[in-house]
Amino acid sequence: MIEREFKFIARPKHKCSDLWVKLADTTYDIEQAYLLENEHIEVRIRKLVRLSDGQASYKETVKITTSDPSKRREAEWDLTAEEFDELVPCAISKITKRRTEIPISDTTSWCIDWYRDLSLCIVEFESPEETPVDEYKRMIEEWVELKEDVTADPQYKTKELAKQVKH
Repeated sequence: MIEREFKFIARPKHKCSDLWVKLADTTYDIEQAYLLENEHIEVRIRKLVRLSDGQASYKETVKITTSDPSKRREAEWDLTAEEFDELVPCAISKITKRRTEIPISDTTSWCIDWYRDLSLCIVEFESPEETPVDEYKRMIEEWVELKEDVTADPQYKTKELAKQVKH
């Protein structure tokens, strides 16, 4: 699958705790660890814990870059808790974040990520090829003010942010 993703530095318009309570069914605490990363490929594992009920899920993802910074080839599959726990010690970098997903269509959601260790809020979304980016940007304005488009800036890739976190 080709992922078409856009990222923006953002400032929340509401208290974060209000948003997390209102959207608890689509808010997750995420522990993310990178097993392999270079300029062309990344392999990561994630533990996602839903805020509303504490339900945990585990994923492994491979992402491969393309010539367009907004697009990457992606494959993802489920892991067990045991597999995740076995792989975490192999990580070369780790990061935690709280993600709130705000559905904007049947196939697309805004993701608001709060990197607490970095005091940083980044908004991202995946967009179908035919949908104008500005149309999606207008849909999130109730929740956040979009400050800067960092889609093409490699320092805002999560794998790069993870390198800034001290563990």
